[in-house]
Amino acid sequence: MGAGSDLGLLLLATFYHPDTQLRVHLKQAIQDEILTASVCDENKVYNFLQNKRGTSIEPFSLDGVHLDVATLVLRFALAHQVTRFRIVGQDTLGNMGGLIVTSNLKGFYQERFALSKKTVLSTMMDRFVAPARIPHFLTDNQDKEPMVTCGMDESGYYLEVANIGWQDDDTLASKLAFLQAGSEVYGKEQLLDRLGMQFTFLNEKLYLRPTSPEGMIQFTALMHQGAILRFVFEAQQLFVRLVPPDDAVYKLSTLATQRDSVTDDWVAVPFKHDIALSDDVYRCIAKWVAPHNSWVHPTFVEAMI
Repeated sequence: MGAGSDLGLLLLATFYHPDTQLRVHLKQAIQDEILTASVCDENKVYNFLQNKRGTSIEPFSLDGVHLDVATLVLRFALAHQVTRFRIVGQDTLGNMGGLIVTSNLKGFYQERFALSKKTVLSTMMDRFVAPARIPHFLTDNQDKEPMVTCGMDESGYYLEVANIGWQDDDTLASKLAFLQAGSEVYGKEQLLDRLGMQFTFLNEKLYLRPTSPEGMIQFTALMHQGAILRFVFEAQQLFVRLVPPDDAVYKLSTLATQRDSVTDDWVAVPFKHDIALSDDVYRCIAKWVAPHNSWVHPTFVEAMI
């Protein structure tokens, strides 16, 4: 499972989180890292982008929050010695084309059509920001977190996981094998596979069941201990808090991380950062959108679920 970069989620919260104080705090933390490098000041970059209008083939404009996002991300990229960075205008469909900005704050346009005279290497696709795509990210990712319920049938207790986005296709066997091999009782280094528990997939839902009487005893004991299970998917993690059963079917408390590269539709900044943030800040963001894989650790998970 790749780590990816969490910068996209931090930028998302910096401009769209409902808590004003958190937005201010995040922006200042990002600014603090930018100021450690010799980068054009905010007003100069802001005015540079505001005055750009594109070409007849590649129109370009930014205003409002889109201009604010582009200004901060461009300064961040320049602070990390990026020599060319692409910014997609707010009226552009998708995330192609846009303004190419050089390290000395000069600009030219990537024209996307057959008659265009100015093109750029495809490698520029991994260094860009498309501010107008952010609202699409927020809309497209609502109500898509996995939901876990505990039920009981003639074989005993089981977990049912909905909304995982899997299909019964040629990739199913490898996905199940990956999940089976890595999932565990979190914090105890006990693999579910070794406890006699098995994952299956049926009717677009994932199931976890004990495969023996001994496994059922182990599973019931974990419920009464309030144990946390960690399901390890190829691109994200799902944490599930077990509780003793009191009904035939009940919903469990969960924490799902973001899928790797989930923000790459609107921002790509492939370098590490040293933005200093506390666990309280990360938890505040995680209550609004699913957290990045790199944020989670036992204390974080315990506090969230």
